Formats: sequence, structure tokens, C-alpha cells
Amino acid sequence: MFFVGRNPLTMSQQPPQNSPVELANAATVTFYLKSAPAGPVDLEITSVDGSQKFNGRVPAKQGINRYYWDLHFNPSPTASSSSDNGQTAPGLQTARPAEGQEAGPGTYRVKLTVAGRSYDGVLTVRDDPDVVGIL
Repeated sequence: MFFVGRNPLTMSQQPPQNSPVELANAATVTFYLKSAPAGPVDLEITSVDGSQKFNGRVPAKQGINRYYWDLHFNPSPTASSSSDNGQTAPGLQTARPAEGQEAGPGTYRVKLTVAGRSYDGVLTVRDDPDVVGIL
């Protein structure tokens, strides 16, 4: 027997707030807020040894919230200050801000701070089985 149904018209599919079309690899951070926060919430993702860190402000609302992290840490202060080497023309801006190191497969610590209260969790990035390494 074959059955066919239609999705309810009240369901609307919309892209997440921070998902550009070219965002291919991302880790999803999902959290629930019982009430609307007074402002954005702070998100911190760090490597287990603490050597790499991502800090960001995440827009949030009451209910289920979802943020897509592009798997890049914040650039180190030395990398961002030495990246232009004085060669950038005045007034010229790059299309994309400097990125830090990309997160590889592993476990990372996640800390979400809402109205001064922190919540901790873990995030696991798995290796892509479709990518074959080059020797």
C-alpha cells in the first residue's frame, strides 16, 4: 500500500539567521530559553587544551535557538595584526574578516552565558568519511 500526505501549510521553512549559502561545514549549537533574554547571549567554544577559542555574541529569543558555528576559531592577535603586512590600500576592506585555525575532528567545550549565568556542554566534530586523505 502506498500513502501520500501533505505537510501542514502552517509549517514554514526558513534558513537559519547566520547561514550564508556558501556555509558548507558547520557545527550546530541548539539551546532553549524559557524567556526572552535582555540581549544577545555569549557563546564560547574552546579546544580541550584551551589553546584555541571562539567567542561570539549570538542573537537569541524565547524558545528554541540554533546557531551554526563555521568551525573556525578566532584569529590569534599576532596573526590578525601581521596578516596585512602594511600592504592594504587605505579604505580597502576584505570581503571576509580574518579567520583563525579551522577546528578538526575532536571534542570541544561549549559555554553559553545568558544574563550572567553560564551553561556548559560539549561539541563533537567528526571526520568526514567521504573525504579521502592525500598521502
